[in-house]
Amino acid sequence: MYSQPLRLLLVWILIISMPCLKTAAETSSGLKKLLIGRVAYNAPKMVLISHESLARHLQKALKLEDVEFKLYLDYEQVYDALKKQKIQLAWLGSVFFAKQKAWAKPLVCPEWSGRSSYRGQILIHQDSKIESFQDLIGKRFAFVSRTSSSGYIFPLAFLRSKGIDTDSFSEFAFLDKHSTVAYSILAKQFDAGAAYDGILKEESLKQHSAKFRVLGKTAFIHNEPIVIHPKYQDIWTESIRTALINFNIENTESSAHKIPNLTGFQKVTKENYEALRQMVRYVE
Repeated sequence: MYSQPLRLLLVWILIISMPCLKTAAETSSGLKKLLIGRVAYNAPKMVLISHESLARHLQKALKLEDVEFKLYLDYEQVYDALKKQKIQLAWLGSVFFAKQKAWAKPLVCPEWSGRSSYRGQILIHQDSKIESFQDLIGKRFAFVSRTSSSGYIFPLAFLRSKGIDTDSFSEFAFLDKHSTVAYSILAKQFDAGAAYDGILKEESLKQHSAKFRVLGKTAFIHNEPIVIHPKYQDIWTESIRTALINFNIENTESSAHKIPNLTGFQKVTKENYEALRQMVRYVE
C-alpha cells in the first residue's frame, strides 16, 4: 500500500500530466489546423477572401482550430507542398492529377454553375462550308494549350478517332485561352477550333453564339479534384469529404466571400479520372 503523501504525489503528477496526454492524443489522432493548397488563379488577396467562407465552414464542421488556404503559382508547387506535408489537401487541375504516377486520394470535385463535369467541342463558324470531319483536312485549326483537357487532349483524341491529326491541318496553333479560340473562329483567322462546351455561354460570347456551329463533342471530363495526403486518408477522408459536400454556398454573407461560379462539391474517386489518364497517355 502507498503512504498518504505518496498517493497525493501520484495524483498530483497525474493531474499535471493530463494536458500533455491530451496534446499527444490530439496529435496522434489527426489535425488541429487544416492547410489546403490552391493555385492563385487571380489576385491572391481576392482569392483568399473568396475562400474565407469555405474555410470557416470546414473549421466548424471538422471542429478544428483553424483552416487556411495556401496559394501557389502552379499545380507543380501545390503538389510538391502536399508531398512535403506542408499542406494536407491539394486542389489540383484534372490533367495535372491524371499525369501523376502516385496518386493522392481524390475526395471531391467542385461543381461549377451546377456541373461537376464538362466536355470539349469542335467549333466552326456558322458560315463555314465545313460539314464533316474530313472537311477539316487542309484547314486552319486552333487549340487552347497542350495541358488543356477540353481544349486539346480530349478533342485531339476525338479527332484521331475520326482519322484527323495535327498533320491534317494546313496550320494549327495554341492560343492559350478558350475565349481566344472562339474569337479567332469568329474573326475567321482559324477555320475551326477546340474549346470547352460552356464557352459560348460566357458573358462576352453569349451575343455571338448564333455565329457558331458545333461539329462534335468529346466524352465528359470530371472537374478538378481536391486530394488528400496519404497520411491523413484513414482518419480524415470521410469527414472532410462530407464537410465539403455539405458546404452551402447560399449561406455565404457577401459576393466577395463567394468563390465565383461555385455551386457545391461532388464525391469523386480516382476511377473518375482513369479515362482522362488514358487519354493523356494516348495523346502524348
